[in-house]
Amino acid sequence: RPPLRLVAVGGDPVTLAVAQLAPALGVEVVLLRPHGPAEPPSGISLAGYDSRRLPVALGDLALDDRTAVYSLSHDADIDHLVAAHALHSPAFAVGILGSRNKIGARVERLKDDGVDDDELQKLHLPAGLPIGAQTPHGIALSILAQVCQRDRARLP
Repeated sequence: RPPLRLVAVGGDPVTLAVAQLAPALGVEVVLLRPHGPAEPPSGISLAGYDSRRLPVALGDLALDDRTAVYSLSHDADIDHLVAAHALHSPAFAVGILGSRNKIGARVERLKDDGVDDDELQKLHLPAGLPIGAQTPHGIALSILAQVCQRDRARLP
């Protein structure tokens, strides 16, 4: 099987920690940093990097059933755009970093934009397994564990 691929959207320390840790687990990372630096961060092995405006970057992105998409931007509009796009795609998992208090409002907004209940089954709010992580690398570990768990759950 082809390797898992994780599309990570954002540029904060959690996003960069995900990009650093993922290759050790055999997960390729495509990093989307809207309006970020033209060059990818040094020292991180990426399968792809895109700093263009998000609608353009998402439009050119091929998502398949070996791809998870996680928005780690801390921006409600970016998170919504990423999640709505990914939930309508074959991506097997979609996550949004953020507060548990905002889950209801985020889900309602996605439903208002035509995301159905079957598509919402792929959504992880908040992103990551509940391991009590506090540091960027700990949160990244919880996200990568969730991606791997979700992938393994699909196997017969």
